[in-house]
Amino acid sequence: MQNTKLKAAAVLAVLFVGIGFLFMSKTYFSGHRKSKSETETEETQRATPEKGEILARKAYRIALPYAKKWANDAYLVEITNYIGTKSTDGKSSMWKVRFYSPSKNQDYRISITDGKFKGGSEGAHMSLSKIVDNWINSDAVMNIANKYLLKENCQNYWLGITGDTWNVKCSRENKEPLWIEINALTGEKTGERVGY
Repeated sequence: MQNTKLKAAAVLAVLFVGIGFLFMSKTYFSGHRKSKSETETEETQRATPEKGEILARKAYRIALPYAKKWANDAYLVEITNYIGTKSTDGKSSMWKVRFYSPSKNQDYRISITDGKFKGGSEGAHMSLSKIVDNWINSDAVMNIANKYLLKENCQNYWLGITGDTWNVKCSRENKEPLWIEINALTGEKTGERVGY
């Protein structure tokens, strides 16, 4: 009888431990209960769009249909990250994408902000060269430029491509900016200069 009572107690203990384990597992795997402030913070984060930093090629793809609507013969002549960025990954939240139309003999400047078309404007042609096909994207350009700029303590990076050349400007505190030129097809550094 004593042995039976011990077995029954052991079974009950195992059941309680098992039930407790199941309860704790469910709580663990489904996450803890969230406080009201945690829930409100998550809802605010979902409602607030992330900063729309994108690469140059994505800005170009967003801008292209607007340029073709403006002029069917429009082709790409310039992309810049507008006012620069502190980011070293080649992404920017603001891009200016410029096209040229031979039939109109005008440029069309398109602003892309946070990954969205924000407007376009016509202007006189600036005699910029057509950007080569298969140009390397801004992330690859920054990977190359960073080899030369990381020791410079850059405050801001400006990126721009026209023709077959990417220019990367490193704005430095109490010094003139340092520019690195990179071939837009091969990724080779083709030049370096200091100045405005």
